[in-house]
Amino acid sequence: MKKIQVFAAMALCAVLSGVVSADVILPNTHFVSFWDKIINTGEFPDIVVIGYVGPPQGNGRYVVNPDSCLLGGYRFSHYYFIWATRHYVDSVGLDSLPLSQFVSSLAKKASSNAVKATSDLHLLSNTINTIGITVPDSSKLTSEELFYKLYAGSSDIYVYLWKNISHFSDSTTTTDTFAQPTGVRPFQVRDAPKNSVENIFLKNGIFTYKTAFNGTLEMALVDCRGRIAGRYTRSCAFGHTYVSDFARFKSGLYWLHLKSPNADVTWRLTIIR
Repeated sequence: MKKIQVFAAMALCAVLSGVVSADVILPNTHFVSFWDKIINTGEFPDIVVIGYVGPPQGNGRYVVNPDSCLLGGYRFSHYYFIWATRHYVDSVGLDSLPLSQFVSSLAKKASSNAVKATSDLHLLSNTINTIGITVPDSSKLTSEELFYKLYAGSSDIYVYLWKNISHFSDSTTTTDTFAQPTGVRPFQVRDAPKNSVENIFLKNGIFTYKTAFNGTLEMALVDCRGRIAGRYTRSCAFGHTYVSDFARFKSGLYWLHLKSPNADVTWRLTIIR
C-alpha cells in the first residue's frame, strides 16, 4: 500500500513539474516584463473597457482604468479587451456580462441568437501582450512600458500603441511614439465649421461622435414624417468621444440635428435593427 502511495506521489510530482516547466524559459535567455496601460479611457466617458481573461486561466474580468496597468497572468491564456456602453454595463453588471459567449461567437460565428445576445459588446483587441517576451541574454532589455490609446474610426472604436518606453540593464531607456493609424479614415462632418463634431458612426444602435469644443451639444432625432423621435443634451469637453444608445428606436430613416457652440448641422441617419 505504501509503495502505491509513493508511486502516486511521484506521478503527481511529475505532472506538476511538467506544468511548471511550461513556463520555464530557455537557457541563455531572460524574461522581459511588459507594463501596459490604456491611458485615455477618460476621454470616452460613455463606455467601459473590460479586460477579459479566457481559458485556460478562467473567466477573469475587470474594468480597465487609465491609471492602472492591464492585468497579466498565465502566459498561455487568451486576453481580450472589449468595450460596451456604460449604461449597458451598469444595467447588467460586470459579473453578468456574457463575455464567454461573445468570445465564442468571434471564433465560431455562432448562431444569430447567440450573436444577438452579445450585440452590446464590441471587440477592442485580442492581441495586446500583457505578460512580456523572452529575449536572448545578449540583449540588455529588461522591461517595457506600453501606452495605448483609444480612438474612434469610421465604424467602431479602436486601440493603438501610442508610446513604448524600453528599460535596459545599464539603467538607460529609449522612448518611441507612434501616430494614430490612418487605415481607418474617420468620417468628417464637412459642413460643420471647425469640424466641431467628428468621427460620427452608428453601429448596433450605438451612436458615437467626437467633439472639438467645450460646451453643450443639443441633438434632436427626427423621423421621416418630421416628428421628433427623441432629444439628447450633453455637456461636452474638447477632444472627448461620446456614445448615445439609439437601439430603442425603430428601424428607418431619420434626420439627426446637431447644435453646438460653433456648429448647427443636420445629418441623415439610418437605423437598422
